[in-house]
Amino acid sequence: TMKIAVVGSRDFFLIYDYHKNEYVIDEEKGIFVNETLVNEFSDGHVLVSGGAKGVDICAEQTIDEWNTATFNVTKIPNKWKKKIFKPDWNRYGKRAGFLRNELIVAEADKVIAFWDGTSKGTKHSIDLAIKAGKPLDIYVR
Repeated sequence: TMKIAVVGSRDFFLIYDYHKNEYVIDEEKGIFVNETLVNEFSDGHVLVSGGAKGVDICAEQTIDEWNTATFNVTKIPNKWKKKIFKPDWNRYGKRAGFLRNELIVAEADKVIAFWDGTSKGTKHSIDLAIKAGKPLDIYVR
């Protein structure tokens, strides 16, 4: 059983719709996260996540969907478990997110990062994975 950390920017899924003059969710990116997990892993593993909006929640929902699937599809992994590290903002203040990232990367055997190119939190997780010598896949928006 591998522990797979999925980390990413909260706005990885947002694109600017010039017609609406606002940011909207890019459903193709959600599908991309789902397909990335399906294509890379076909056995039951543990998802390690931070429980944040965006990529974290998308990965968790993907796992929930797989685990409740009542149909037999060879690409759907066996039951995955989830280990969620939520930051304790009350106790650690602004450091909480970075401390959470350290826990996630330390727990993981492999890290998959979906980065918007600017998020400091996702970059921190990427740097931690590199420093720890963990296998790392980075997808940049």
